[in-house]
Amino acid sequence: MQKSKALLGALVLFLSTALGVVPAAWATRDLADLKVTVEIAPNGNAHFTEEWTVYEDGTGSEIFKRLGRLPKTMEIRDYKVSENGKPYTFEPNWKPKADWDKKYQKYGVVKGYSTIELGWGRGTRGMHTYTLEYTVTNFIMNLKDAQVINWQFLNDHLSALPQGYQYVIKSPKFGPKTVEDIRVYGNYAYHTYQNNQILLRSDRALLSSEYLVVLAKLPAGTFDTKTNVDQTYLETLEISNTTDPNKNDIPKPLLWGGGILLALGAAGAIIGLPLRSRYKSKKQRTETARRKENLLPDTFKDTNIYPQVPKDTPEMIWQMAVLAEDSFYSARMKKHLLTAYVLKWILEGRVKATKITSKWKYEGTTGIQLDHDQYQQLDRAEQKLYKLLLDASGPDNTLAPDELKEYCNKYPDLWPESQSGLAIRGQAQLASQHLSEKVPLGDSFQHSKIERLSPTGAKHYQQALGFKNYLKDFTLIDEREVTEVQLWKQYLIYGALFDLTETVYQQLKKVIPEELAKYSLNDRIIRITVSWAPAAESGTESSNYNSSDSYSSGSGGGGGGGGSAGGSSGGGFR
Repeated sequence: MQKSKALLGALVLFLSTALGVVPAAWATRDLADLKVTVEIAPNGNAHFTEEWTVYEDGTGSEIFKRLGRLPKTMEIRDYKVSENGKPYTFEPNWKPKADWDKKYQKYGVVKGYSTIELGWGRGTRGMHTYTLEYTVTNFIMNLKDAQVINWQFLNDHLSALPQGYQYVIKSPKFGPKTVEDIRVYGNYAYHTYQNNQILLRSDRALLSSEYLVVLAKLPAGTFDTKTNVDQTYLETLEISNTTDPNKNDIPKPLLWGGGILLALGAAGAIIGLPLRSRYKSKKQRTETARRKENLLPDTFKDTNIYPQVPKDTPEMIWQMAVLAEDSFYSARMKKHLLTAYVLKWILEGRVKATKITSKWKYEGTTGIQLDHDQYQQLDRAEQKLYKLLLDASGPDNTLAPDELKEYCNKYPDLWPESQSGLAIRGQAQLASQHLSEKVPLGDSFQHSKIERLSPTGAKHYQQALGFKNYLKDFTLIDEREVTEVQLWKQYLIYGALFDLTETVYQQLKKVIPEELAKYSLNDRIIRITVSWAPAAESGTESSNYNSSDSYSSGSGGGGGGGGSAGGSSGGGFR
């Protein structure tokens, strides 16, 4: 029965979206909106009220929120779910793999070793706003010289990406000067302290690589909390500025039990397993990060304009962003590298846009036609990416974006693996052209080296960012030069890397429509091309959260840092 409902729901959703009845954001499995209020009691407990607005497409059986990295003093209590004021029924034996009808209008809890998962049943097809409430005990942390709110409100790589969010943090203990300092990591969110409330807001969709960590300083003794951390605020701030919040400070072998750890220790003594060097203390990591920051080039300006097409390949520029520790652009380039290469292959004749007719599920949609012979002609780095599309396309070698998403959902490891060849090639090209260099950290860290951009590499990266800005303003373009030198192809490819595909295309359409027509590049094809990378990535994200044991990791988005944050907030759809 549920399968029939899901199939009917998906069909209606597809037709509604095609006819423009359903907003595009609703047609995905993202959160249309997320509103959270956190009320902190005098004892330091925090009561969360979260409103998740979701368009249900008739698929799946539950939505879940995962909380992890909780100190022993922090417990999750008083969890409940409702919709439009109607409370859901608590199911004491909650089973994530249960069918839809077993979860409908019910909620439950799954406890893991270091995580707790709050789940509830998905509603019927249509728009829903679910309200979940829960309390985190001893939410406020005592430091040596202050108290803090130090919490990861959103993880990166969520399978439920908010299209916008708002957080309000308030307390009867808050006064005009109670919150002395606010730091936000992992996301460029508007934040302020006004009317005795902390407000965080973003009106744009959260990128997959972004997260949200908040560190707020409060006077010592403000709350009667029992969570104690043996460090000062300055030390907390220093760690937050230099470490990744998604990497657990506890090495995994410690979680395996004393016997295995003892065996590993013995093995390390015999074969030289570098356990101590691999797992450094927080103080060592902080010092290493400080030295590394001093060795890196100055922060890059994102306001200059550079009118010349980069001589560096897209994967080189991506790896430049990685070495520059520009987490915002490195994450964006990694995501859109596939779009850049699909466009490159269309312009080279290696793939062709086509109407899909051989698959009833995707019949009538626009996809791409792939070719085994063209695959053989590519070098090994590009072959890895091309092969992902080829394998996902099936026997007829035609591929729709949703088909790629389903394939990546089924085989989540293949998407990052498909990019590895280009990453390695980009790194090798930087090294061979002396655009990167390895330098020692110095002093007691003399045996440790970091890889960074060389001065020439830093200049190249600055020029790449300048070219990105140039692509935003096509009033500067020489029409004759674009046509005669075929620069427009490079504009499209690099525009895709910088997530400017449609911007560049719309301007080129005014200047060289005949050239675009030769390659069958029209509005529909460009929209489809832009959808490839999000399709692959969202498919992988959905799969990564299909198990209650899975856990987010990876680098953060704009802002970076936040490494000593308490808790972690993941979640998604099943």
